[in-house]
Amino acid sequence: MPDLGLHAARARSSRSRSSRTSVLASLVATLALMAASGIAPALAADPPLVPVTVTAKGCEPNELTVPAGRVTFLITNRSSRALEWEILKGVMIVDERENIAPGFKQRLTTNLAPGAYEVTCGLLSNPRGKLTVLNPAGGTMPAAARPGAAELIGLSAEYRIWTLQALDDLTRAVAAKDRASSRAALLHLAPLERLAAPQAQALQAALARPDGDPGAAAAAYAVAIRGLSPAPQELLRGLADTARRLAAADAAEAAALLVAITAPAGHLLPLVKRADPALGEQLDRQLAALALAVQAQAPLEQASLALAGDLARLPGVLGLG
Repeated sequence: MPDLGLHAARARSSRSRSSRTSVLASLVATLALMAASGIAPALAADPPLVPVTVTAKGCEPNELTVPAGRVTFLITNRSSRALEWEILKGVMIVDERENIAPGFKQRLTTNLAPGAYEVTCGLLSNPRGKLTVLNPAGGTMPAAARPGAAELIGLSAEYRIWTLQALDDLTRAVAAKDRASSRAALLHLAPLERLAAPQAQALQAALARPDGDPGAAAAAYAVAIRGLSPAPQELLRGLADTARRLAAADAAEAAALLVAITAPAGHLLPLVKRADPALGEQLDRQLAALALAVQAQAPLEQASLALAGDLARLPGVLGLG
């Protein structure tokens, strides 16, 4: 008798490898598109080197000022005992270098956000040093920053994983002849609909026919979606289009479209909040208000169009043109 457990495990392993291969291929294609659009990552420069000496009485110098980002401290121990050199934010240790022997030097490379910090200077009785980290404008408040290429690739990768999961949901719903769930799963992929419009329209038409079999149309749609490698700006455009559709959606459609909009929010909103904090907070409030309105089956037109307008701003805010 064949080992059914082994066969199932091999099938799961094959699907897992196929999914990882699909995501990797999508990432390579996305990186190529971003490079063609001028969004390719730049080589990182060496961080600035900041010398600091710890004596029996404290740090020299006792006040340091460095730019935000990666920085390397060269710590020299000129005291008579081994020591730790710590960077503190309140009571939290941000970073440290331990066991620096007397007469020796050690390096500490760290990544610092703008703000005011303290550093330890040998003995606990010694006064702490002051470390000021400046943003590009010369202040200590966090500066607005557009996402780097790696973060944008991460956004595409996360959404790619969501896409594959949504396609699995669609396939299961169609196989189960559950048309309501099939329509919802199709709407979950609404931000990509413009990129596979013929296949999406064919599947919508098949689902609208009570006696029809949408299986072939669903398979063709899945092939089309799996073959996509949308650049981040295409995803953002699709999100804005989906928000506009909310204005005229019925209750079931609105719930599914809201899922489509919020799916990438976990990875997208932190990028927006760093680049434009006010807009990021506004998007947070709009999504929360829309969720309540959808749950209460309240009118959505005004709120959804306002959200669509703010989503349409994101390519410029994130440096995507």
